[in-house]
Amino acid sequence: MTLGKERRRYPRWDARFPVKIRELGERGFYAGSLSRDISAGGIKIVTDRFIPKGTELALELFLENRKRLINAKARVAWLEQLPYRDDSYNVGLEFEEINPAYKKELLRLTEVYSSN
Repeated sequence: MTLGKERRRYPRWDARFPVKIRELGERGFYAGSLSRDISAGGIKIVTDRFIPKGTELALELFLENRKRLINAKARVAWLEQLPYRDDSYNVGLEFEEINPAYKKELLRLTEVYSSN
């Protein structure tokens, strides 16, 4: 069986840490979530909210053992409901705006701790 070609531009790091998400726009919500993995290009979170593809979010990331809060703007690239859980979703977020210094730090960390 042939597997599809990997499309990621950056290595991923399996990391669990709290992520605060806020929908941008008029109907905006504010919620907590938990990361599943992260790269310099985006993050996968698990949340109890259905967030449609294309939704723009403001993120607050606090990496364990890091003294700096990382703020970013991201867009929902994909969403999948977790099996046997009506209220839990894996959500793939693509960073749209992130401080270049934070992106460089994420790239360094994911190269060290990459799951690929």
